[in-house]
Amino acid sequence: CLGMLCGNNEMEFAVCEWSIPKDALVRRHYLRLYEEVMPQLCEQMAPQLFYWPSSPSSGGGFDRANDENDGDAHFWEVWNRNAPICEYRKHFFRFCSEFGFQAFPDIRTLRDYTGEAHPNPLSEVVEFHQKREQASVRLVSYAAEEFLLPRDTETFVYATQLMQGMAIQSAVEHFRRHRGRCMGAVYWQLNDCWPAQSWSSIDYYGRYKALHYFAKRFFQPVLLSLHPEGEETVVSISNETMLPFLGHIELLVVDAELRIHHQERHACRVPALSALDAARIRHLSWIQGEAHSRLLVCRLYGRGGELLAERTQIYTKQKYFRYWDPALQCRVEEADGRFVIWVRGTAFASGVEIHSDRFDLVLSDNYFDLTSDMWRRIDVMHPLPGVSREALLASLTLRSVYSIGRNVQA
Repeated sequence: CLGMLCGNNEMEFAVCEWSIPKDALVRRHYLRLYEEVMPQLCEQMAPQLFYWPSSPSSGGGFDRANDENDGDAHFWEVWNRNAPICEYRKHFFRFCSEFGFQAFPDIRTLRDYTGEAHPNPLSEVVEFHQKREQASVRLVSYAAEEFLLPRDTETFVYATQLMQGMAIQSAVEHFRRHRGRCMGAVYWQLNDCWPAQSWSSIDYYGRYKALHYFAKRFFQPVLLSLHPEGEETVVSISNETMLPFLGHIELLVVDAELRIHHQERHACRVPALSALDAARIRHLSWIQGEAHSRLLVCRLYGRGGELLAERTQIYTKQKYFRYWDPALQCRVEEADGRFVIWVRGTAFASGVEIHSDRFDLVLSDNYFDLTSDMWRRIDVMHPLPGVSREALLASLTLRSVYSIGRNVQA
């Protein structure tokens, strides 16, 4: 899946923004190498691929590298400079080719590199594996902005992973809502070269963080997203396929106990390779005075009535929402050598995590919301030779945002 060849990372940007290097001869050599020699070689050796002189760049020549209106851009106000997540929505890049947000790796990975069953997330050995100054403070600060204070390391790890997924989701959904203006987004980073707290969505041992499951959803070819604007919530659909999308959306205002207070249905048609606002709901009339206990649930259905996506929107910070204990339950079934995990809850559950303390699981979905009391099917995507149904079930724990600060898990 090689889409393009890029001359270098942030070297043109360094000249434009950081005045590095100051030597005029070195700058001339830079232009000779990356804007003459390299494109010629790429044309000879890989003519089918597009060459771009640097990232970020507006096309070369030290001309406005990292310009929001031209070429590609790197954006680090969120995370590096402690800007809130909503800062993403103030920018309309043509192509955001680098942005990111840190999180802890899987708790089992953390135990591996500390040698401790219950490692402290601010201990010396943990911070040795943190190669960004002040990053530990940022992890705590961002998590505290959204969630209650976790009471153990496992839940703290979970909270940082949710924050990472929420941050990158917010950015990508915003960029995709403005398709035509913004034509691409690449988050930093995919994986790790050693076990650490980092920006990756897959840790050193190949274990998925929450972000990797979030990415599966926010990079779907047909994306459903919600965006509050004043008294309204805008429902957007981004269609990155070559065919028009036909279907409908269902909007529900429910409370934490899953009682329905309002319901709407809207037909939608989205042209190929486009994004549009499919509906607006005046949430203020249904949420006003109940922002701590009511939420919006939006479901996207295809032409044949199949459920394609679901998104939820709460109108306060997660730590202020009055969650009810969802009393999460699960059961495991085995069929044709593969396992299926069934999960349900009796109240609204946000960010439901299925975690095994023994096995590395790749699941069809994880870190999802439960918006009904129906059983939800989750497939284990790879065989587990020699593992019994009973052993897998015994290894599983479930948690949701309700668990943060309460030491509750199933």
